[in-house]
This record gives sequence, structure tokens and C-alpha cells, in this order.
Amino acid sequence: MNEKNILKLCYTSSDAWVLPIWTAFNKAEKRGRIKRSRSFQTGKDGIYITTKLNFLRIIYDRIDQSNKEIIETIKNSEYNTKFCFDGISKKDTFSILLDIETYFREAYSIIEFVEKFTRKLFVYICDSNKNDSDKFLNSLQYQKENWYQAIREYRHSFTHHRSPWISICTSPYELVVESKQCKSRQLNNYCLTTSQMIKIDSEFRKFLYKAQKELIGYFDNL
Repeated sequence: MNEKNILKLCYTSSDAWVLPIWTAFNKAEKRGRIKRSRSFQTGKDGIYITTKLNFLRIIYDRIDQSNKEIIETIKNSEYNTKFCFDGISKKDTFSILLDIETYFREAYSIIEFVEKFTRKLFVYICDSNKNDSDKFLNSLQYQKENWYQAIREYRHSFTHHRSPWISICTSPYELVVESKQCKSRQLNNYCLTTSQMIKIDSEFRKFLYKAQKELIGYFDNL
């Protein structure tokens, strides 16, 4: 492959999660409050998290759109809850299952990045120790939250043991994905619902905002 024949594509990313944190760090360094223990670049980290966050938004929007289309099809069709409904194409059902599994995998990779990036800031830059970074992460109090446990458990096991089964609750209308990996106490069954997915995503994004805000505050207050 000749390099002269390669056309690189430009794209504009959003969700610059790293940049405000790095700005706060640089200000603290200029004030003489911290000293880098070794060379450290954040460019690749910024691109990584920004790309992952854009992936996740696209995936979540696709799940939401597929959910709406499936429910609309059900509403406009004759059905009997005693029988399986065959009005949804295999492509549509497999696509939403793929997107749900991908969502959990990508979400957990972002959590792992936040943990790794935080430890990098404390250990490699601030010449601190691992206990300080762990203490900071523990202060965010996320590891025992239900949303975190769901992402952690589903990230690679959502379709691991058996294929999920897509259903629709018709009162109210809601997508229900039944899987041996998704235990729901409310329905006394193994499932993941649309409302649960919305809550998981909402709480996950609150965590990202809190982690960013706390890191910025840490350096601003030095």
C-alpha cells in the first residue's frame, strides 16, 4: 500500500474529558504546588477517552432508536402475548443485542481508563503513591453502586452462556431483554429493560462528570 494513496479523514470530537483536568494541573504546576516526577503527555489519553465517549453516545442513540422502532411496529400490529411475534426482522433484533453488548463493553473500558488516568496523575506526575490515588478513587464511591455492578457484570458476559431473548412489555410498552446474565429482582426474572438501561447510562455519565469535577477541584485547591 503506497502512502501517497492514503487519504486521512478528519473528524471533530466532543466530550473533551481530559483537557479541563490537564488545564487545572498546569495551573497548579505554574503556582509551584506540584512538580512532575517524570515526562507525561496527555494528548493520546485525551483522544482515547473522547473517541470512546463518542462511540458510546452513538451506540446508546442506536439502541434508543431501535427500541422506538420495534415498539412502534408492535403498536401498529395485531399480536397475542401468548405467542411469539414474528414482525421484527432478524437483522433488527441482532443489531440491538449487538449494540447493548457493545455498550457495556465500551462503558467499562471508559471506567478502566478513568482509574488508570487518575493513578497516572497521582503516581507518575505528582510523585505520590498508589494509596493516594486509590483513596481518591474510593472517595468517588462508585464501585458499590448498582449501575457500576451492572456494567461490570455485563461487559463480557451478556451473551456469554446463552443468547438473550428480546421481548416487549405491552403495559407500559418497554423493551425487555431476557438473559441468564441479567437478574431483575423486580420482575423475578433474568432481564434488562429499557428503563434500567436509561438509568445505568444516566448514573454512568454522572460518575464521569463527578470524577472530572473532583480531579479539577483537587488541583485547583493545591
